[in-house]
Amino acid sequence: MNQKQSVIYEKIINSSIKIKDVCNVFNGVKPFEKGKGNPPQSAEVMKTKPFVAEGKKPSEEWSPLLRGRLIQRYINL
Repeated sequence: MNQKQSVIYEKIINSSIKIKDVCNVFNGVKPFEKGKGNPPQSAEVMKTKPFVAEGKKPSEEWSPLLRGRLIQRYINL
């Protein structure tokens, strides 16, 4: 790392907050697991995935499911 890069790096580090200081970090959501949930999910539920839809939201009660591939490492806030 050269001097210019080092200065930029230090600015980033000094003006950043750790994600653990603003939220809880989990491994992620598993929307379909056989035998889990209430009522327990069946193999048929896992196959048809009735709670996941692409495109327009079916209703206002639905929330987006962000898969790992949709989350990038950095973002400007």
